[in-house]
Amino acid sequence: MNEYRGWMPCEAEEESVDVANADVGIEALVAGTLALMTGVAEHAPASPMRCMMARKAAANLLALAHHPQTSQALGMTVLKLRAHWQRIASEVAEPACMAAGPGASRWKH
Repeated sequence: MNEYRGWMPCEAEEESVDVANADVGIEALVAGTLALMTGVAEHAPASPMRCMMARKAAANLLALAHHPQTSQALGMTVLKLRAHWQRIASEVAEPACMAAGPGASRWKH
């Protein structure tokens, strides 16, 4: 069942909105997310960094969808992109993230 909070569908998410991104300006969040996406495209498929960057890109997209300056249309598009990036992260998750060691899959900043 979807409830709506403003325009944003309120569903059970695998992860909550990154609190560290809550106070980040929308331009910085977009720039950081694009940099992560570029990094994923440039790294070798088995790279642990590729896995971590894909996960962080998906988390940033969720934060962007919930950002107060994000319009409804952009938010809906970003949520679709997030689903795509979650698939990418899951495809590279094994064994790349496992090679990085415990706790390496969550970036703290």
